[in-house]
Amino acid sequence: MPVSGGSAAATAVRSGTVTLVAGEATVINASVTPNTSVLLTCQQEAGTPGQLRVASKISEVFVISSSSISDTSTVYWELHGDEWWVS
Repeated sequence: MPVSGGSAAATAVRSGTVTLVAGEATVINASVTPNTSVLLTCQQEAGTPGQLRVASKISEVFVISSSSISDTSTVYWELHGDEWWVS
């Protein structure tokens, strides 16, 4: 789900896209816990691309940050956690 404005909101969605604004984006997602792993991949470079990382992560929120404040790329994110694979 592409989202402008550097934020994304979702409930029980475990992947999506977000557009960085000034090198940052906040994703709000009910599936995020402090133990959740977050995979990041640049989908469409824009501005001055930098290295991506998860800058912070708490329950239901994580922040994606680029090493470039001029990065306005579209980033694909994917959540992974052991609790989802219990059979």
